[in-house]
Amino acid sequence: MSRQDPAMSTKVGKALEKVIWEVHQIEKIVESGGAPEDRILDKLDTLVALLPSLRAAAAETEAEGETDATFPVDVLRHVDEGRNPLRFMTDTLLAVGEVNKTTMGKANALRRFHRALAEEDEKQPRGTATPGPGPGPG
Repeated sequence: MSRQDPAMSTKVGKALEKVIWEVHQIEKIVESGGAPEDRILDKLDTLVALLPSLRAAAAETEAEGETDATFPVDVLRHVDEGRNPLRFMTDTLLAVGEVNKTTMGKANALRRFHRALAEEDEKQPRGTATPGPGPGPG
């Protein structure tokens, strides 16, 4: 390759590249159909052995707070757990929508409260001090 993807230069990217390469090799072996079962099992063992390095790279990236990753580590973790990444994205977008709706509701309530407070302030006479409660019997 003459030009390398910047995502592949990260720790997670490098680990992911190795895992994808192993998956690609397994796919080619299965497509050829003539490979002995032991070869496929060896490749699967290699793939399984690489997964902890991918998890470790993801955890390290998350711990360091690296924000330059081009894919969210949570998606990688979700896939690693065998769950559907599209479902993760859908759930995340729905959660963001709920938070946005709640936040907007609070903002609207505060806006109405501010408006009501300003209206009440306008009703108060200006320049005259209202006497407060006097000193108690003493």
